[in-house]
Amino acid sequence: MMDIEEQLTAGMRDRAAGLTLTTDVVGEATRRHKRRVTVQRIGYAMGVVGLAGALAAGVTIGGSGTGTPPTTHTVAAPNVRLASAIAASENISYQVKVTELYGGRNAQPGIAEGAFDPATATGHLKSWWTGAADSVYLERLVNGVRYIGSSGSKGWKQEKGTHDRLAYSRELDGALSASADPESLFDALRDSGAKITDAGAGVYRFESTQRGDDRYATWTRTFTGEVTVNADNRIATITYESRDEGRFKPGVKGGEEFSSTHELTVELSGYGSPVRVEKPANVVVVR
Repeated sequence: MMDIEEQLTAGMRDRAAGLTLTTDVVGEATRRHKRRVTVQRIGYAMGVVGLAGALAAGVTIGGSGTGTPPTTHTVAAPNVRLASAIAASENISYQVKVTELYGGRNAQPGIAEGAFDPATATGHLKSWWTGAADSVYLERLVNGVRYIGSSGSKGWKQEKGTHDRLAYSRELDGALSASADPESLFDALRDSGAKITDAGAGVYRFESTQRGDDRYATWTRTFTGEVTVNADNRIATITYESRDEGRFKPGVKGGEEFSSTHELTVELSGYGSPVRVEKPANVVVVR
């Protein structure tokens, strides 16, 4: 069996000799290598493994050794399968609910609920602490224009510029930060440094470590969590715990050490459902 590169080379030789390259040559080679190309595309597109890793983890060849043609079995690695689910969950509208604990299990959870359509940069979000349900933070995003309000305010503030996602950094007094944003979580799960393993049917466990050194502190953040995939091969939930440990720089809070624990669950549903948001009344533009 010739490799696809060899067949294409032979075809080019025939063409140079006055023959026409037939579609059968390319078609037959393509059919024989369909599985390999599929794995390569997943690996390149999602950035989770290189070509060699995709081939080594994604395809197993077996044969009897008695003249029986070998059979090809696709056994994709967990990170490749999770990457496929992430790809199916991106660039499509969804509903989202975030449940957050900051500072340990005895803390009162914060809740954020909304919907978002990345194709039109349109969505809405509201959040509140369970101990202060009468104080609700509100956000509307209309074709990239962001409006901020609250249950106690009489009007809305329009932020300058255009935006391509909801501002999770403002949710729940900023405790959620960007780590609650599904788009950012998808990016983090694609990080080649994350270890992805199977944890059951449609369940993946991930572990990742990040280190930082900025003008304020040096720190280490460890992530451990699970991702579940629904019947449509889209992300259903992302649950994780992050732990930050580090030290402030001299002159910042006395250079003291710090540590914190952050637990968060993101539930995604309603993929493909329309997201309609109207511009609010009584808007003040923030300059």
